[in-house]
Amino acid sequence: MSGWTWLSCKVCWQPRGRQIWCIHKFQCRTPRYESYIKFPTDVKLLWDCAQWVQSQIAHLCSRHHLRVPRSKYKEQKIRQISFSKKRRKTHKEERKRRGALLYLLAKLLGQLQAVLNRGGQIIAGIKPGVFERIKTVRTILMQQRYHYEQPTKSVPHRIVSLYKPYLRPIVRGKENKPAEFGAKVHQMQAGGCNFIEHLDFEAFHEGNRLKKAVWQHRQWFGSVRQLAADGIYANNRNRTWCREQGITTSFKPKGNQGADKQQKDAMRNTLSIVRATVLEGSFGNEKNHYLLRKVRARTKQTEIAWIFFGVHTANAVKIAKARQDKVQHQYATAQAA
Repeated sequence: MSGWTWLSCKVCWQPRGRQIWCIHKFQCRTPRYESYIKFPTDVKLLWDCAQWVQSQIAHLCSRHHLRVPRSKYKEQKIRQISFSKKRRKTHKEERKRRGALLYLLAKLLGQLQAVLNRGGQIIAGIKPGVFERIKTVRTILMQQRYHYEQPTKSVPHRIVSLYKPYLRPIVRGKENKPAEFGAKVHQMQAGGCNFIEHLDFEAFHEGNRLKKAVWQHRQWFGSVRQLAADGIYANNRNRTWCREQGITTSFKPKGNQGADKQQKDAMRNTLSIVRATVLEGSFGNEKNHYLLRKVRARTKQTEIAWIFFGVHTANAVKIAKARQDKVQHQYATAQAA
């Protein structure tokens, strides 16, 4: 997620006045809020699909007194358990397992379709969500078959979870976590409070959203004078635009800085320090104390609402503490007078 943060009055050396928050400086960052799912692999995904389709076939046949079609599901279940117990799985074994599961899943889908074609009474008793999941299973089968036949080519809009088909792998490049599965949120921070500018489960380039975030900030809080953001925002287009708008940034300089080099370096270092402490610290606070480390929602709409309430509950706590500190300060001042 990307986010921007306003600097406190201690940085800009402006009088605080009667305002609780100083909102003439801005920071930006893009954290990821991961979903609570097991780590996806092709074998796990295909086996989940096969299990679900087999359960639907068994349920429909039992409910309408039909004979369950024959398949190799029980044999494949034994092989799947044996494969999952192996601590080291070679590429050859994994590819062989995927091929068997692709064949099994295609056969089970054909059997499920044959059961559904037996009459309208069977279809009438099925919930609409079941048909949506059948559509998802067919999409997974098509994607996995393409990936099996063309392993060197990427699969666009790849589904990684049967029960959360809206999730997409977002490559992070970290040593212990090369990819994350969850929402990518572009946030801006003003006065210590985070505001969601854009949320998407697909990967996007946060550097392209700099102008939109600044215009949104101007609409809500007023002009922007200082901006702190990651190096991914520091492209030539954003640099030129910020210079034209008179916005001081934390971006590393390019070329000659002019006569006031020392003053610019001091402001840039201050912005970078505030971004690394206030902004980055707020994300850790949200994940550790507001249930955003692993979002346990089951649907896309619930997951979005979960993230929204987590972020703004943290904001409400910050504002409440700031107001309490202000009242205590006024009371102490009155007692001293």
